[in-house]
Amino acid sequence: MITRLNWIALPVVLLALLSSCSLTSTQPPSKATGGQFGHSDVSQMGNWQLRGKLGFKTDSAGGSANIQWMQRKDDYQISLRGPFSTGSATIVGNQQIAELKTGDQVFRQPPEQLLFRLTGLSIPVTQLQYWLKGLPMPEESKATAIEHNADGTIARFTQDQWQISLSNYQQTDAGKLPKKIVGQKDDVNFKFVISRWTTGL
Repeated sequence: MITRLNWIALPVVLLALLSSCSLTSTQPPSKATGGQFGHSDVSQMGNWQLRGKLGFKTDSAGGSANIQWMQRKDDYQISLRGPFSTGSATIVGNQQIAELKTGDQVFRQPPEQLLFRLTGLSIPVTQLQYWLKGLPMPEESKATAIEHNADGTIARFTQDQWQISLSNYQQTDAGKLPKKIVGQKDDVNFKFVISRWTTGL
């Protein structure tokens, strides 16, 4: 037999049950970053562009240049403006061969040799395409001493004797990308300070 007290209590019980149901999220779980290094979206980013500044230094020389880097899968165009004898230069190429245009001169060599001709630095351009995104280059010599930030982004690692530090990450449509990349190997040092990332091109 249902008493008057039971009738009073019944709506309260139903209200409590409905409230508990409403607290259960109906949203799908957020997409995990995942991936070998915790950046699945960034690792798949093949088309991108950045603007910033490149500083470089050795025991005997140094300098800086404004840089615009446009990447389309394996092809890239790197435009540099700074304290070179010509004032500006453009490198267009891929992982195998590249062309350097500076003033009225044109040189065709592997990309690392062209960058060395321009800056005096032996920087691996192919690996740099990944380092700029905050990732070691896959399928190469294994990266070691990998350290992560609390959010899963990479703070630093070593690859091919290069010590790479990454910081000032910003959120983009492709994931978190660093705005400061510092590399050091023996007496060679370089620093990228990126003012603008453009993704999803």
